[in-house]
Amino acid sequence: MSDLPTNDHCWEAALDGDLTPEMSAHLTCCAACSGAVERLRAAAVALQADIPPPPPGLDVLVLAGVERKRRPRRRPARRANLWGSLLLPPLRRSVWPLAMLAVALVLVATALSPNPGNAESVPITPLSTDCTSGGRLVVAGAWDGAEATEFAKVLGLFQEQTGIQVVYAYETRDIATDLESLIKSGCVPDVALLPQPGTMADLVRRGALKPIGTVVGGLVTRNYSPPWRQLGMVNGTLYGVWFKAAEKSLIWYRPAAFKAAGIAHPPGTWAELLSDAARLRAHGFQPFAIGGQDGWTLTDWFENVYLQDVGVRRYEELAENRIKWTDPSVKAALRQLAEIFGDPALIGSSSEALNTTFEQSVSDVFGAHPTAAMVFEGDFVSSFLPAALPPSDAKFFAFPGQEPSTSPPVEVGGDVAVLLSNSTAGRRLIRFLATPAAGEVWARAGGFISPNRNVPLTSYPGAIDRQLAARVVSAPNVGFGISDQEPPAFGSDPAQGMWAMFQQFLAHPQQINNVTKELEAGATAAAACEQAVQGGC
Repeated sequence: MSDLPTNDHCWEAALDGDLTPEMSAHLTCCAACSGAVERLRAAAVALQADIPPPPPGLDVLVLAGVERKRRPRRRPARRANLWGSLLLPPLRRSVWPLAMLAVALVLVATALSPNPGNAESVPITPLSTDCTSGGRLVVAGAWDGAEATEFAKVLGLFQEQTGIQVVYAYETRDIATDLESLIKSGCVPDVALLPQPGTMADLVRRGALKPIGTVVGGLVTRNYSPPWRQLGMVNGTLYGVWFKAAEKSLIWYRPAAFKAAGIAHPPGTWAELLSDAARLRAHGFQPFAIGGQDGWTLTDWFENVYLQDVGVRRYEELAENRIKWTDPSVKAALRQLAEIFGDPALIGSSSEALNTTFEQSVSDVFGAHPTAAMVFEGDFVSSFLPAALPPSDAKFFAFPGQEPSTSPPVEVGGDVAVLLSNSTAGRRLIRFLATPAAGEVWARAGGFISPNRNVPLTSYPGAIDRQLAARVVSAPNVGFGISDQEPPAFGSDPAQGMWAMFQQFLAHPQQINNVTKELEAGATAAAACEQAVQGGC
């Protein structure tokens, strides 16, 4: 929340040019002031669209007008210069307010320009178990490499606006385990971005997270649709703000392969998908590339089949262990999935699929020497496409259900910001991450989707990104990945739990009863001890 009194709103002071660090922080936190400034920005953008760029020497014209002030002036006979016709009459009437308005517009444009924050000013370091933050606000997350750099730009903008110094600490393999160690040592980061709501719920049960309804509840209500608001809650209390989203109900395909096989349009049902796959195979194409070495791709396959078959309500019941993994609906979805996983003509050998990474599966479809026509996964596939690939050479369609639908349910993933310390700086960052301005920074770079519905679609650099963002923020029926909702030991441990069990299913897709029994045993063990599936708790 703002440290300024509620009646001390500062947007007018900002327009006067007297913008102190405290006022800048207040603009970030105060919905009233940020809304007023945002409306001014929108008006400035609209004016800019209608008025041509100013000619050289406009600054001289303004200064000359200030110098002359109210000196009488004859109206020009010809209005050949649009800027002159706009500026000279007001200068004659009241020069000083116009000059102040020009300065104010420069200040607003500078403060609200889409230029990203300075990423170099935000240190990026591996998440450590020591407490040597150097007095900076510590933000933990699972992004490294280029993603870490883009997120550092977001944090850089926050740093510039508030004066609060930030460090970003990453852990890509198992952030839940590292956070558990830090909690035990009493050295937690101020804010963490978690890739699984199951980890958020687990930390709430441990008493490690701070509720944030009083900090950011109003912003979340305004900026997020009901499904995303609900995903930030545990037992009806708001603990998380969703910053990054993934649309995971997509099948990407190579149009040239479809055209060569005589497929005029993408399939709209599961039966059509199998029919098109058979047609592709008959024309010499392997229909699917499967990245089975990464077990999470296989859980995503199952989750999409199950979500399309039973709908969001039953899907969530399975995620919350209110129905068993041995339920007939689960077995039916596995039999359906085995129609693809169990057919070497469609995916190649299972051993090859189990040795293929997600990245390689994308390359198998869109690389220089493609071997397959389709790959299933989320919007982030676009980040792994070859840079030289023309946009028209990579397309996608919605994961098909048994029946055609104009509004099929969508599986999503993402990263949720949570508060681990009660620091004022941490609360300010949580509020900032819930604003459209924070999402716009990364959106403009591409490879990112914000679940914030007020991030303008024009912020995204390409048509595909805009289309995906619109699907994520407007989908009425959303199911978060089941594996991401489960306790980490069952849902996201690469050595056990769902990832490993679905790799077993890929190797032996006919053994449905055995797989469902193992899944139920794993879910029960994880729910009981919330630490391990195999071995002691």
